[in-house]
Amino acid sequence: MRLKINNWKIKSMVWLMAVCAVLLPGKAALAEEPENLVKLSREQMLNAKAEDYAEDAVLYWEEFQKNKLDGCDGHIPVSKLSDPVYCSMNLPSESMCDFTRKAKRDNGHLNAVVKSDAEARLLSWGGIYLTEGETLPEHFSVYLGTIKLFAYSKKQKCWRLIDDQPYPSGIALYELPWTTHKNKECGHVEYTDTYAKVDLTAEDLANNCLHFWGIPTRLDREDDLYYAEALTFWTDASVAGKLTATSGLDTKKSAGSNTVGELIFSRGIASSNDAKVVWGHTIPNAEYDKARGSYLNKLYGPVTKGIKEEESSENDPAGEDPSGGKTGQSGQQGAGDPAASSVSGNLIPEQAAGEKTPLTATKLKKPVVGKTGRSVKLKWQKVKGISGYEIQISTGKKFKKNVRSIEIKKAGKAQKKITLPGKSKKFYVRIRTFSKTDDGVKVSAWSKKKTIRLK
Repeated sequence: MRLKINNWKIKSMVWLMAVCAVLLPGKAALAEEPENLVKLSREQMLNAKAEDYAEDAVLYWEEFQKNKLDGCDGHIPVSKLSDPVYCSMNLPSESMCDFTRKAKRDNGHLNAVVKSDAEARLLSWGGIYLTEGETLPEHFSVYLGTIKLFAYSKKQKCWRLIDDQPYPSGIALYELPWTTHKNKECGHVEYTDTYAKVDLTAEDLANNCLHFWGIPTRLDREDDLYYAEALTFWTDASVAGKLTATSGLDTKKSAGSNTVGELIFSRGIASSNDAKVVWGHTIPNAEYDKARGSYLNKLYGPVTKGIKEEESSENDPAGEDPSGGKTGQSGQQGAGDPAASSVSGNLIPEQAAGEKTPLTATKLKKPVVGKTGRSVKLKWQKVKGISGYEIQISTGKKFKKNVRSIEIKKAGKAQKKITLPGKSKKFYVRIRTFSKTDDGVKVSAWSKKKTIRLK
């Protein structure tokens, strides 16, 4: 009798194990390896070329560090080896710094998801560090070009361009480790129409990161499915291969200044005298083709060290984007804040739509153009009870083309001498007041625009 019971128990256990094998497959069953999988080392993955493998092969580097939220896993079909967007979150870093090494950021990661009501805006950013084991010359320059942010619309099923700057709106040196939150202005930054040149010393990056960012842009949690960001940079030949660039996305509160969380961060890209793009995105590998992720390469545009400025003239009276601002397969115009750049490295965020303006606006007087060069003196009426003024300059009437902003932090100041960049002879300028409080930043309405015509 005892033998029969034991046999019954054994049969029951076998039956239960069989059921579990079907209903609860193991790790291998959940993520079956494709027959054409080619496993590579980190170095082999970095140097992989499509012509060395079968067209249907899938490459994979076993050292890929995947966290719980990552939709990318280090698998790269040979057909996508030439796609910078796809590879950006699947390839290992070209170079690393002490910070990225300690933080285990050899590859890009999805670090968080947008879920808090406090997360009202999205900010794309970049960072440039001293590469581990390298020594810098005493003086050198870093060049920061286009920085763009995209959102994929669930309703329209297309990508929208929601932030587009010719160069970062803010640039500063941040002390490492990041927990100190200490920062300072760069010694010398020169702005052109299409990039910012940052002059640095070896001491500047000895224990600091060159940090820069775009415009905090309102996110649409109901419609935004994925995000992607990209930035262009290059350096003097003397520091090629000696610096590491990374990028990422932060969520911000409604005022645009306080960080809620870090959404993504990219892999490290080695510095070069040639222009390079650092990409980062939130698209899972499994959804990449469906979301037309590769189309982002076309939307970002050519990777160059700067594009000659189109002169503002009667051919473009409104100063609008020649493409009409249309992106994506349905041709929807990118939504978000108007493009703006801050020469001072600070940003005054736009107010939410429909929000009352509690501040008194100021009036801009007629600009006075200097007798020689490209200098202009601006004057305006003083306003009491504010923190300062924001001046905005553009080559387009609607302030959507080659836009730059200058923050005046003294409410008692009523004039500013500026030097206009580029080769354009015609500019538009406007001004508004702002007030910074613990609750955020409030701004007034813009003044009437004034036209500047250079001789």
